[in-house]
Amino acid sequence: MGRGQRAKFSLSLSNKRQNFSAGLTQPYLFNRNLQGSFDVFSNTYKDTSADQITKSLGFSSGAGFSSANDFFHNFSYTLQNVETENLDSNDHIISTDGGKVSSSFGYSISRDTRDNRFNPSSGYYYTLSEQYAGLGGDVNYIQSVFRSSYYYKPDYVDLVVGLGGEYGNIEGIDENVSKTSRFFLGGRKVRGFDSSGIGPRTSASSLASAVGGNNYYVGRLAIRSGIGLPSETGIQWTVFTDFGSLWGVDDTADNYAISTDQNSLRMSIGYGFLWETPIGPLTFSWADAIKKEAYDQTQRFEFRLGSTF
Repeated sequence: MGRGQRAKFSLSLSNKRQNFSAGLTQPYLFNRNLQGSFDVFSNTYKDTSADQITKSLGFSSGAGFSSANDFFHNFSYTLQNVETENLDSNDHIISTDGGKVSSSFGYSISRDTRDNRFNPSSGYYYTLSEQYAGLGGDVNYIQSVFRSSYYYKPDYVDLVVGLGGEYGNIEGIDENVSKTSRFFLGGRKVRGFDSSGIGPRTSASSLASAVGGNNYYVGRLAIRSGIGLPSETGIQWTVFTDFGSLWGVDDTADNYAISTDQNSLRMSIGYGFLWETPIGPLTFSWADAIKKEAYDQTQRFEFRLGSTF
C-alpha cells in the first residue's frame, strides 16, 4: 500500500532443529524517523549426543533510527523462556530444568556504506551491539559483539575482494553463564565445520556434545568474480578462507572432559557459487578444514538462501 510496512515469516525443519519466527516492521513509526518492529519466535534443538532438547519461546520488540553519516541506532527488548529436557534412550522425557526466563535489553550502533547488502562490491559495514540480561528473569549477564566487513573492487576488473571479522564476549553478573546463553561456532561463520562444530565439548570424542563458550572470534577473506561464466546466468564463483576460535566456559561444575580455555585457531579453505534468482541469492559452497582439533565436527558442503560473501 506504499507505506513500506514489512511482514516476515520463517519456518525451518530438520532432524535436529525446528525453528519458527514471524514479525512486523513499521517504518516512520508515529510519523517520525523511527522504525518499530515486533517478532515472536519458537525454537527447538535436539542434541542427540547429549540426549537433550532445548526449547525457547518468546518475543522481541525494537525501535531504531538513522542519523547523519550512515549511522543507525537500534534499541530492543527480548523476553523468552528457555527449557532443557533430558531424554532416555527411547526419547522419552526423564527430567527438565523447569525453564529459565531471560529478560534482556539491547542497544546497537552500526554504519553501512555498502552498495548492496547481499552482494556488495564496495563500501564497509560495522556494528557494535550490547545486551544486558537482568531486568527480572532468571539469568544475568552482559554480552558484547562487534562485527565488521570491507569490500573493494579494482577498476575495469570483474572481481571483488571482501574482508570480514567478528568478536564476541559474554560475562555473567554474580553467576556463571549457562549453556543456553553461550556462543556456538561453526557453519555459517566458519565454513567447513558443523553448525556447532568448533569449541569445548563434553568429551574428547568428535561425537560429543558442544557446550559453547564465553568468547569467540572469526575472520574471513574472500574473492568473488564472474570471470569465465556467462553474465546472463547470474552466477558468480568465489574462493575463500575462514578462521576462528571459541573458548572460555566459567561453569566448571559440569566437569567437562576437555579444556574449556583452549582457544586454538581453526581454519578452512573453500570455493563456491553464488546464483542470483527471482527468490533471492542462492549460495553453494564446499570447504575443507585445514586446521582443527580432534574433537571438532566438520561439514564440507553448505547451501543457503542468501549470500555469504
